[in-house]
Amino acid sequence: MSSKTISIELDVYRRLKRAKQARGQSFSELLRSVPLPNEKVPLDVFLGGLKSLLQRDPLAGDSFEVWERAQKEDLVPEVSN
Repeated sequence: MSSKTISIELDVYRRLKRAKQARGQSFSELLRSVPLPNEKVPLDVFLGGLKSLLQRDPLAGDSFEVWERAQKEDLVPEVSN
């Protein structure tokens, strides 16, 4: 596979290097996982990211109850002609 050399600022390189080491990935693998604007993400990738996020920062125990209550209390907006 061909490669390209890019220039980035030193602080960005250090952040990427830490993330690369923590995940055990190459720079290409790490950068490939970054979602770009207007780019569709496969469902399995999205769900994997969501799972990782929730493992790092779980929802409060009553989150679903709060959402269900809010949905039940949410009224259909009145439309005026």
